[in-house]
Amino acid sequence: MFLKNGLQMADLLMSGIIPRFPDLQFVSVESGIGWIPFVLEAVDHNYREGRVGGLSEWDRMPSEYFATNIYACYWFETAATTQMLDLLPVDRILFETDFPHPTCLYGNVHERMETSLAGVPADARRKILWDNGAALYGIAAPEVVPVG
Repeated sequence: MFLKNGLQMADLLMSGIIPRFPDLQFVSVESGIGWIPFVLEAVDHNYREGRVGGLSEWDRMPSEYFATNIYACYWFETAATTQMLDLLPVDRILFETDFPHPTCLYGNVHERMETSLAGVPADARRKILWDNGAALYGIAAPEVVPVG
């Protein structure tokens, strides 16, 4: 079920759409993120090996287009965020609850966030939980009003 998004992202990255329309942004939702390192390695390998005579109209590798044009969301995973974060494009990861689907996080969202981000540096946590989504959707940080 989740790997279908990996297949779709590989197709998107190899299609040439992003080099032709570099301002387009895509979001892979309900997909998790553990598949990303493999897919990026695979598309780069196929791109390098499949170019006839080494020619290409693209100025970057497919994985580099992912890093500028594709976001991916996760909600239940812990292995990807606690063990693979150095392999993931942290600037393109978004946390989601997936509510109200049957596998959503509900009632224990903060606990699950803490579990999935255990040991993750504060700057990466902030990107995943706020900064990346705010940048993607053009949302300004709310004004903090002092209490009292």
